[in-house]
Order: sequence, then C-alpha cells, then structure tokens
Amino acid sequence: MGSNVWMGVRGAEQWIKAPAPRTPFQAVGWSETTQGRNGRTTGRRSRVTHMEYELSWPTVPTEIARKLTDMYYGVDGDGLIYWLDPMLKNVLPAHWSFPGLGCTDGPPIYGKIRPEAVATTANAKGLPHVSAKFTAISGYTPPRCYIPIPPGHAAHIGVHQGTAGATDSIVIAIPQSASGNTGTISRLPGIAPSSSTRFTTVIPRSGSMTGIDIRLAPGETIGGVTLPSTGTIAGIMVEVLPIGQSPVGQGFIRGGGNSGCQMFDPPTETPISAYRNRMSVSAKLTEVGP
Repeated sequence: MGSNVWMGVRGAEQWIKAPAPRTPFQAVGWSETTQGRNGRTTGRRSRVTHMEYELSWPTVPTEIARKLTDMYYGVDGDGLIYWLDPMLKNVLPAHWSFPGLGCTDGPPIYGKIRPEAVATTANAKGLPHVSAKFTAISGYTPPRCYIPIPPGHAAHIGVHQGTAGATDSIVIAIPQSASGNTGTISRLPGIAPSSSTRFTTVIPRSGSMTGIDIRLAPGETIGGVTLPSTGTIAGIMVEVLPIGQSPVGQGFIRGGGNSGCQMFDPPTETPISAYRNRMSVSAKLTEVGP
C-alpha cells in the first residue's frame, strides 16, 4: 500500500495519501470508577471498545481534501466509510476476531442472545482462552463484517476452531461489489487448535468485486453443502496483502480494524497556499458498524 491508504464509502473506496504519522488510533470503551472513603478505588469497564481515528494531512492538494469532504457529504453514497490500516496483521475489528467477547459484554456476531462460552482447547498459537459456541437460528439474518480489498490485493483468511478435532467451520466469505453480492461464496475451512496453520483461504480481488463480507452461517446450505448447525470459534484472522505476498508471523493475532465508520463532524480544512493549491485537512472517523 506504500504511502497511500485504501479508503472510502463501501464499494467506492480509492487510494488516498496516507495520513500523518503519530495521529491517534484510539480504542474507546465505557468505564466508571468510585473512590472509597478508605482510599481504595473500585470500578467497572466494558471489555469491548470501538475505534476512533484522528486523521490529519498537514499539506495536500485541494483535490485530496475534497475526497475527504465528499465522504462526509455522501457524494459517493451514504454508506459507512471503510479504510485499511496497512500496519495491521488482522484487519477485523476486535469482536469479530475474538468472538468470545460476545459472551460477556460485546456485540455477538451471530444470534439474538449471547453465545455459550467454551474453554478453548490448549494450544501453542495463543488463541483466546474463551471460545464462542454458536447454534443455528431459523429465519435469522446474521450481521456481516465487510473487508475492502484494493486492486492487486487479496484477503488471507483463517478460522480457528475452539475445540479439538473440529474442522468444519460455520464461517463464510461473500464477494461484494458496489451493488451487492457477486461471485461465488467461499466456505471457510476450520483450523484445529493443535494446528500451526494460520490461514487456509486466499480470495483475490477480481472483476467487479470490491471486497468480501464475513459472516456466520450455521445450518445453512452453501454451494450444495450444509454447514454444521453448531460451531465453536476461538478466533478469526483476515490479512490483506498484495497478490503474491504471504502472511508472515506465527500464532494468532487479535484484530485491530473496524467494522465501518462515520464522520459526525465535517473535516477541518485550512488553506495553505492558493498559488500552490495546497491545504491542510483533518477528519475524525468513529466506528459504528456491526
């Protein structure tokens, strides 16, 4: 991705100059503390957070600044804004990469009630200690997590099971275009806790495809094959890389991405030089996706 980032409304992403370094990418959650008369402190906090990005471009051409303000005004559509942090080894948001968060106070990635918490089978790759067990619900429409894929790139996906011997995954990937579903749905194989494998499936961008939706599909029939009605997931990983490159590293990495953002305030623009057509611009993106 070099000096650019892939960013924009779903289906209309584009390359934009990378924001200035050292700008805050802040995970924000809820907390409350109480100071006791004995000098001690007690408190509670949410485990799950949402991401807030303070992005700034100290000097860019006016055309680049307009691309950002166009996202605020909905010139390319009124959908959520997505962007890929090129430093991430797992672009999923935390609660999608670690479904066990839905067993406590996180948003479940499937179902109307919290999934069953299951102790993850002992392993050497650092999977979360708690896995989430999901069971099929008739007539239920599950949430999706969209991952944009830039031209010339591919998504590497690994679904890590939480129990020994379980290799039949309930997770699927659906190719997306600007107008919705496109192409063939991928049934994602499960990876046993004892396996050192990190990724099993590579989905390159092709044709009209702009990215993929990840979702759970227990009990559904996909491509003539019926998925298990229950499944226990410890973690999911998605890394987006240029086609031909392979993920580097070992073990499980929790996601640090987002499920879609909004700008609640318009970007701030400061003219620098009309003669040189330069501006300074900053924007705050807040994660609001499922």
